[in-house]
Amino acid sequence: MEALEDVYNKIKSIYTSYPSSEKNRVLKQRLITSLKFLDYAFESYGASRIAMSFNGGKDCLVLLLLCIYCLREKYGGSMAKQKLAEIPFVFVRPKDEFYEMDEFVQDCKNLYGLNIISISLPMKEAFTLFLADNPNIQAILIGIRRLDPHGLHRVAFEMTDKGWPKFMRVQPILDWTYSEVWDLLLETKTKYCILYDKGYTSLGGISDTSPNPALKNKDGSYSPAYLLPDASLERFGRNQTVPFERTNSRYLYESGPSSYAPSEVS
Repeated sequence: MEALEDVYNKIKSIYTSYPSSEKNRVLKQRLITSLKFLDYAFESYGASRIAMSFNGGKDCLVLLLLCIYCLREKYGGSMAKQKLAEIPFVFVRPKDEFYEMDEFVQDCKNLYGLNIISISLPMKEAFTLFLADNPNIQAILIGIRRLDPHGLHRVAFEMTDKGWPKFMRVQPILDWTYSEVWDLLLETKTKYCILYDKGYTSLGGISDTSPNPALKNKDGSYSPAYLLPDASLERFGRNQTVPFERTNSRYLYESGPSSYAPSEVS
């Protein structure tokens, strides 16, 4: 597929060339670390036992690009396309999902040949159902970063918390910053959800998400998400009056580190 080869070549250009700027130097270092985690995941589980949590947001979009690159490096062109198509991309939809997000997930399905499985249930119930239908899946790729809710104390590989269906959470982009996520998407000219061009910086459902006030212009319009002047304001457009559990409905975490004992993680 032409789109997959295009992603591969653009990521490879950053990964293998001498950095022409500080931005590219940092991106290259992030790629080196994240791709090591992804490569280890595919070595450990194989593509047939891995899924990905995917809602079309900027972070999981970066993770998708890295996944495409890793598969292409590991299996070659035609086989990488086949392996990617075998991976379930689980789209857990809030009841009040933006239609723009639905459309963008469909665009990704068509562009990259993704196997999208859409489930309109709360996160825990959605993955319980998904794993009941796909008992071969042992690990799920998640595009969480440290500044996300529940992200601070995460590690790259950890089991789900007790009370959740048991699988390995693989979290390769934990240490990426908001700016670095946008640097990669812009550097690779990757298509992203149009909501980000309308001032949205963190996407939940319609009831808890608004354009970021930090991006509002004097004429009432909003600048695009990648121009956010302070990354600490990323979630400034999220409605804090909505219950915490609803606001963070896209996450597969309780409040702390994994609650399995070390002997239960193997």
